[in-house]
Parts: sequence; structure tokens; C-alpha cells
Amino acid sequence: MRLAIWLTNFCGRVYNNSPINLINDCLADHDYLMPVYYIDRRNLEKTSPLSNLPRLSNQRLSYLENQVKSLQQSLINIGLDLFIVNDIQALTKQLNTLEHKYNQITLIYTKPDCYEENRWLNELLSNLSPIFRTICIGDTAATDLSNTTLTSYSFSSWYNSLTIKPSRYLIDRNIKCKLPLVEECILTLDKLYYTEYKPQKYSIPCTEEEALVQFRDFVKDKLENYQRDRNYFYQNNTTRLEGVFNSGTLSRRMVFNILRNNGELHLSRQMVFYDHNLLLYRHFGAKKWFSKDGLKSEGKNKREVNLEKFYDFVENGCDNKLINYTLNQLKTEGYLNNRLRMIFASYFCNKLNLDHRLGAELFEHYLLGFNPINNQAGWMWCAGLGNDSVPYPGRVFNINNQLYKYGKPA
Repeated sequence: MRLAIWLTNFCGRVYNNSPINLINDCLADHDYLMPVYYIDRRNLEKTSPLSNLPRLSNQRLSYLENQVKSLQQSLINIGLDLFIVNDIQALTKQLNTLEHKYNQITLIYTKPDCYEENRWLNELLSNLSPIFRTICIGDTAATDLSNTTLTSYSFSSWYNSLTIKPSRYLIDRNIKCKLPLVEECILTLDKLYYTEYKPQKYSIPCTEEEALVQFRDFVKDKLENYQRDRNYFYQNNTTRLEGVFNSGTLSRRMVFNILRNNGELHLSRQMVFYDHNLLLYRHFGAKKWFSKDGLKSEGKNKREVNLEKFYDFVENGCDNKLINYTLNQLKTEGYLNNRLRMIFASYFCNKLNLDHRLGAELFEHYLLGFNPINNQAGWMWCAGLGNDSVPYPGRVFNINNQLYKYGKPA
């Protein structure tokens, strides 16, 4: 007998899912499929190093947990179940006990973007029995980065020279899994049960079904005017899909291909900013990427890590109505328009003179669609510590002008 194990802590989708499609197409000789989702509870319980904020707000924790629960329900709908585990040593031990039951075991996983944050995967792979065959599924970006080289730090020159590899899989609503989960391969691991999902609580979709509906409605109603309207932050003119992109609940590559095939260039360019930031992150490394001085020379950043000022601002706001509006939306919705993020970061770094890393940790705490690489890139860009030519202290926005240009229409 042959067993295929799909191990993930990222991909929250069933349709357009490369591991499941790979198993059905290329590993059809395997008898059983077992999906396993690993949640590293140690990361969830940690606080951020500078601000001491919990890594996740209660709303963000609930959002992520319910994405996992949604994945579990989607798998149940196609005849599978999801094993949710949080102890990597126990998982390794129990997986190794399966070597006596199967002639071959194939473990399929997705290559992580933040290598340093996925030590659990290295720990698991290094302690697996030799009987396990492992298959790594490429990148999680919109484009195929496996053969991409960073010939220029400039986004425009990189984007214009980018060759696009078509997505192999599109949405298949009639997916039929050939490999049903059966009693013989069930691991005796405790499942984690979460609070019930309340759709109206979140400003961005949580489930795969919601995300697909919202993307279709956006293409129908707002895509045509996206370039013109995306900066007007009092209106809902953006996709609000970052949460499902960053969790893998919706495929970046699938959406990117749909946009390109329909001749849409502006939103597709926005989507592959993540790809460019990912390449920069891999080039500079995590130590430089998350450092005090960012990508600039050592000693450049003169802003302070003042926790008293930071917490007073977070709890009480300031004397600017637009900044208070932004802070309140961040806390209540877990979402901010990109224009508001830039205005907020400019005020935070230049008016309050607070270290950009504190702002990055604030966003990590609240943003439902948080991504560590993109988030840090945005804060470095605003703080004048990124890879571009803008000198320190970076972008200084005139908040009154921004409100006049992009606020409520007259």
C-alpha cells in the first residue's frame, strides 16, 4: 500500500490546489491521502520583540483559525478530512510509525517564502524515516520565480522583463479525489477546535468560496476603474483579498493569469509587487530585511523606540482626524487601503519620530492580511530605508493634501 501525505501551514484552498492535483494526476497509484495542517502555537503565543504587542490580535487569531476550519470543511466536502496538529515532535514520531504499514510514503509540501520562520519544517524533514519520499511544490507567488533572477532592484525594469509561465491548473468545480481517507491511516493526534466563524465580522473574505465570489464581483463592477479609483480610501474600490492571498486560500497565480488573459495590467502589476519584494528579501536576507536601518547603510535610522509614546498613540490617537480614522479602521476592521497605509506610516515615522519597526509590529498585530515580507517592505519604503533612491527620512506626506485629493468626494 502507498500513502500520500499533504503537509501544509499555508495553503487554505481545495480548488486549484497544486498538491491535490499532483496527487490525483501523477500519484494515482497511491492508495490513501492524508492532509495535515501544522499550526506552530509557539509563534502564536510570542510577543513582538520591540513593542511587546502579541503577534496576533484576537480578531486576527480568530480569522486565521477560521481559515483553517474552512479548509477542513472543504476537504470534508470532497470526502477527506484535515488533521490539525501543533506539536512537531509528536507529528514526526507518529509519521515515522507509519513506515511499517506502507510500502511507500510520499510527503508533499509547499516551499516556504520565509525560510527562517519555518524551522519546524526543517526539523520535521531531517527526522523523517528514509522510507519517506518528499516532493516540494514551487513558489507561492503569482509568477513562476523558480528560474527568475533579480537583474535590477527596480520594480519596473524587473516587471517589464518578466516572462510569465501559464498556470497549469484552473478552478475545477467538479474535483473528484481518487484517494479517500480511510481508517487505517488516521493519526491519533488531537484536533484543535475553534470558535464559530461569523462572516459579518471581517472586512475581507475568510473562506475560499467567499473569496471567489468577491473576486468575481470585483472584476464585474470595479476592475475597469481600478486604476482611477484605488486611492480613494473612503470608498471600497479595492479587492480586499490580501488576507486570502497571503494565507493561500486564493491562488495568486490563478488570479494573476485571469487578469493578464483579460488584458488588465494595473492590478496585475500591483499583485507582483509581492514577487519583487520576495526576490529582494531572498537577496538581502532576513537579518538585513528586518534590521533597524533596513537596506540603507548602518547608522542611518535616527528614529526612536519610545514605547511610552507608541502606546499612548495606539491607545489614545492624536490630534489629526485622518490619522485617528485610520487607526480606528485598523483596529476594528483589520484592513487599510494602501494609500491610508502610506499616509499613516509617514505620520508615524516623521511626525511621531517612531522607529518604522514599531509600526510594522502594529500592523502585524492587527492586519488580517498581514504578510511579513510585504509589510516590512512598505514600512522601509515610507521610512526612506528601502532599496530605492529616496533618501532618509523618506516619504513625507502632506496629510491635508492627501485628504483633499483622496478623501470623500465633494
